[in-house]
Amino acid sequence: MNSLNPEYIATELSLKILGSVQESITGIGFPGNHSGNMLCWAGSEDVLNDFDSGYVIIHHSLEHLQEQYPNLCLLSTMEKPRLVYARAFHRFFHESAEPENHVGIHRANPAINIGDYVFIGANVTIGPGTVIHSGSSILAGTQIGANCIIRNNTSLGTEGLGLEFDHQLGRYIPFPQIGRVVLEDYVDIGPHSTARRAAMGTTLIGYGSKIGSFVNIGHNCSIGKHCILTSHVCLAGSVEVGDFAFISIGTTIRNKVSITDHVVIGQGSVVTKSLSEPGTYYGHPAVKVADSENKGSRDSQ
Repeated sequence: MNSLNPEYIATELSLKILGSVQESITGIGFPGNHSGNMLCWAGSEDVLNDFDSGYVIIHHSLEHLQEQYPNLCLLSTMEKPRLVYARAFHRFFHESAEPENHVGIHRANPAINIGDYVFIGANVTIGPGTVIHSGSSILAGTQIGANCIIRNNTSLGTEGLGLEFDHQLGRYIPFPQIGRVVLEDYVDIGPHSTARRAAMGTTLIGYGSKIGSFVNIGHNCSIGKHCILTSHVCLAGSVEVGDFAFISIGTTIRNKVSITDHVVIGQGSVVTKSLSEPGTYYGHPAVKVADSENKGSRDSQ
């Protein structure tokens, strides 16, 4: 396709090419998931170190690094590389066709149980013993382990709310959400909850974890094993929760916060900083109020 020619894309997006052009661009990628003919972006030299090949959009202030990365074709911009990457995705790679429901394929599997009015997108895998209740939506690429329970009106794999303001268009455009959601075995998700697919990589819910009703799990979150998230918990993007965490009703956790193993967070708390020690935390902002290993049984709603 002409639109996937690197020179064409560079011209259309006002990019300066640094390095040799050898292959057509076939798609978009990110650190850890890219090939020599994918288009990526890097906001710093540290991120550039994650690439060994490919086409990488950079800010013009990094042009002097080109000689250090002879295997990369750098595409220089005066704008934010993240914005230009999003612009390239929507202009050249985004497919806006109505998604096809593949639920019939999974209904034919006697090892799983699927209720009425369920949508299942392409390339979804579902382990044996899993039950999906009515009204749920499982979007493309989602991986569900064995013996999971997905309760009514749950949404897995929807796009997260990552946005970039495009001054050329005078409006926000979504940042590409090309990752996936993975549920390990024995995960239970309550009604009306959602887990957003990762912008890049994986949104993960670990083995044996239990999620209550009306819970939001943002893109690129990672929830450990045997965690309990009760009703109306909201995790912003890229939150990391360790094993055996108990997060009480109405708790909000800021993006990119990390929570260690065996943490209890009290009802209605707001977590604004990473919690690096086991124990019980409470308040706005949440602070440690007691030592705890959180190894007992607990009720969740």
